[in-house]
Amino acid sequence: MSSSGRPVKAALARGCMEQYEVLYTGKDYTQITSAFTKSVRFDGPSLTAWMSSLSATDYNNIRVCFGVYTNEFQKEYAANLKETSIGRLTAFLCAYNDDTPAKYVSAAKRDGDPDDGDPNDGDPNDGDPDDGDPDDGDVDPFNMGSLEP
Repeated sequence: MSSSGRPVKAALARGCMEQYEVLYTGKDYTQITSAFTKSVRFDGPSLTAWMSSLSATDYNNIRVCFGVYTNEFQKEYAANLKETSIGRLTAFLCAYNDDTPAKYVSAAKRDGDPDDGDPNDGDPNDGDPDDGDPDDGDVDPFNMGSLEP
């Protein structure tokens, strides 16, 4: 099951990044060895679409943030992420404004599809303040590339 990359929910990405800190500051070398990832490959057109969507944000820099896939993340993205990916190291591309996560500043589509324009398509990060999403307005990180090996 190959994936080319796509925006992912900020809260789930943060959980993976927190797990990375726990794993790599601990002393369990078995977990560290099983998390090994040499690289993460992203498809050019998918990454370009995400980068284009940033024109509707206040970003001024991109950070490559490391994370370890969690059970919650895998369940949310099960169609694109194998269960064997749980515990694997990955990279998230995160848009920032100086030292703060970037925010959307226009009503543009927030799921990386700038041609869609529909803010009510079921995307929980679409700016709807009534959908219970604590990340409304945050730019979703880019992830879901192919882990290699």
